[in-house]
Amino acid sequence: MSFTLITYSETEYKESKLDNIEDSFPYLDSGDGNITWLEIDSIQEEALKKKLADHLGISPLIQEYLDSSEQRSKVQKLDKFIFITLKNYNLEDKDARLRPEQIKILLGKNFVISYCENKSAILDKIRVQIKSGFGHTRSMGADYLAYKILDSVIDNYHTIYDTIEAVTDDIGKDLFDPAQRYITQEIRNSVQSVVIVRRSIIPLEDLTNKMSRMKSELLDDSLSIYLGDAHDHTVEIKELLDSNYELLSRMIDIYHTILSNRANKVIQTLTIIATIFIPLTFIVGIYGMNFQIPELNWSYGYYAIMIFMLLVALSLLYYFRKKRWL
Repeated sequence: MSFTLITYSETEYKESKLDNIEDSFPYLDSGDGNITWLEIDSIQEEALKKKLADHLGISPLIQEYLDSSEQRSKVQKLDKFIFITLKNYNLEDKDARLRPEQIKILLGKNFVISYCENKSAILDKIRVQIKSGFGHTRSMGADYLAYKILDSVIDNYHTIYDTIEAVTDDIGKDLFDPAQRYITQEIRNSVQSVVIVRRSIIPLEDLTNKMSRMKSELLDDSLSIYLGDAHDHTVEIKELLDSNYELLSRMIDIYHTILSNRANKVIQTLTIIATIFIPLTFIVGIYGMNFQIPELNWSYGYYAIMIFMLLVALSLLYYFRKKRWL
């Protein structure tokens, strides 16, 4: 297992791979003014977790949180750290399904330790921004780096919403297409995605609100402005998801109405056909009875009956058309 260690300041940037967790300790303890970011893709080995926990003085409860992959988004103020758990989702390329992942952040005085179950594209993007000097991260403290990770997760939720919205628009276009046979399942999948994302964005809303009000020497007062903006962003995403959920619910109702109308149209057509054939069947039944009928001895009797039956059918069709049943 290797670890990515990044140290940076406004004028310097250094990135290296570490084979031993102990190699990061001098950087975490350093007071030279540089910011240290220790990025751990996963930390499954008990020995590694214990070494890091013993060095930093992490409580057993926080160690349990690091092990758990089912934590909701939350922030906890500790004696020397701020611990942040983020619930994130990635979109699968093939079917746009949501794949969950946990990102956990341990914020210290001059360092950030991030834990991620898998290699995260979100953290890769932040690393590239820091290396290129893009934005304010290089000139800010470790608290701003923690905020950038939080803000990137929130932006990812907005990207997920954009994908769901695009799928919803496609469903709306296909809603009245009779050839679409599986549109109900598509609507249900979209509703499920909306529910999952909304269920996860609400804790993020609480997290940003709590963190913006938190008093800690690890959080600069200027960060409250950024956290307030992140909070507003979560509220916006939640409102968009509510709107999308309502729209999908209406689509389900509309689609059921369309199916009902189609079924009624089929039943109406079959009823009209059956109604036309009722008198014709009656006429045929009379001439099929076992007794002598005068018209049977008439050379034009067969043709007369056929013409009469045709006139009956046409009369019924005229009547249905006049009543606007056809």
